[in-house]
Amino acid sequence: MLVFLMFSFFFANNPSAVAAVPSLLHHQGRLLDNQGDLLGGTSGTNYCFKFSLYDTATPPSGTKLWPTGTVNEMTVNVKDGVLNVDIGDISIAGEGNLLDFNFDSTDEIYLNIGVAESVGGSCATVPDGDFETLSPRQRIVSAGYAINSRTVGGFTPSQTPTGSQIPVLNSGALNLAGDISSGGLTITKADPALVFNTTTATDTDFWVGVTEDAGGDDDDVFQIGDGTTPGTNPFLTIDTSGNVGIGTAVPGTTLDVAGPIKFQGYTQAGLPTAGTTGRLARVTNTTRGLWMDQGAQWFPLNAKVVNVQEF
Repeated sequence: MLVFLMFSFFFANNPSAVAAVPSLLHHQGRLLDNQGDLLGGTSGTNYCFKFSLYDTATPPSGTKLWPTGTVNEMTVNVKDGVLNVDIGDISIAGEGNLLDFNFDSTDEIYLNIGVAESVGGSCATVPDGDFETLSPRQRIVSAGYAINSRTVGGFTPSQTPTGSQIPVLNSGALNLAGDISSGGLTITKADPALVFNTTTATDTDFWVGVTEDAGGDDDDVFQIGDGTTPGTNPFLTIDTSGNVGIGTAVPGTTLDVAGPIKFQGYTQAGLPTAGTTGRLARVTNTTRGLWMDQGAQWFPLNAKVVNVQEF
């Protein structure tokens, strides 16, 4: 009879490393016989172990969560009853299982341990029936810093972020579920811009942003254009005086249009109700031409303006 009396778990992870976190779960314990004597002796003896993860504490009940296939044995040297093993270590051919379990899928996981004596120091020929399953299974828990490892600087990542959560791509899309209007979204760089790059290469792309001259003065412009290079081929420009240019990057007045303007047409009876002085509309029947809202009524401009007859 083999008995575990003490054990501990911790993730073998270097917190200062920038490389990938090793997929190893370190396990340490003491192995004793049914008389309470430490096994392995002072020089050490090889024992055979099988490690798996279950969803309940009491064997043989529960569902095996990992590995999905056969549980491979691991040869572990036990010295003065003490054993140290990295669960998930597959560096020895045919031993161990790759630790590919998703620990985010559940917070209730139990380590199932099977142990058997080796044959001449080897576990290759030890039959499955020789393995004793230790009971109860021990729950895998996190150390304080391991709990914090699911955050970045104390902030939690999310695919539907709100508040102070960190946005994470969801199937290639960046979703912002929270309201950012109160704090605003600020882009700080030279010529800050957003590029709308379509996935189809031959479709039209657009950009929107600020085109600056880095002159240290307040004379830069806000623009919208096409393509993926901000500042090129602008369609609409707004300068710091509030002048809007369409088709020109240097608007000289409140609305500066480089090219013809098309007015949608109304029948005279279909004109909107007068009352907003200065509006213009194109009438397509009866007295055809350009009409102006004078507040009390619509007035045909072609009655006073030469050469304004039809549009």
